[in-house]
Amino acid sequence: MADQLLTIERYKFQPQAETARIALEQSGIPAFLQGLFGSNTGISIGVTSGWIELQVEPSRASEARALLERTPGLLWEDTPDDSNLDDNKCLACGAVIPANSSRCPACGWSFLDQPVPEAKAIEEDEEI
Repeated sequence: MADQLLTIERYKFQPQAETARIALEQSGIPAFLQGLFGSNTGISIGVTSGWIELQVEPSRASEARALLERTPGLLWEDTPDDSNLDDNKCLACGAVIPANSSRCPACGWSFLDQPVPEAKAIEEDEEI
C-alpha cells in the first residue's frame, strides 16, 4: 500500500506529525506516517532521511494539503529561532560552553555540580 501513497509533508518530530495525521483523519482523509522509530519516546528518526513522512492516497492529496495549509501549526516550519539554538549555553550566565568542555569558561558553572534527584532519593532510603 505504501507504493500507492503520496507524501504531502515531512516532519522532524513525531508529535507534530501525529497531530497532522489525526487532523486529516478527523476530516475523513485516511492518512499514514512513514519513517517512525522510537514511537514511545516522542523522538522519531526517519528511516533514511531523518524525517517522518505524512502520506495520503494520491486522489486526496490536494484536499489534504489544503487542510494542512489552512490550519495553523500543521505544516512543518523552521523558525528563525531554530537556526540559532545552542544546546551548549550555560544555564547560569548564558555564555557558550565549548563542546569539549564540561564547565562554563565565563562563570565556572557545570552540569556535573548539580545533584541528581534520583540519587538523593536512594541515599535517603538507605539511611532509614
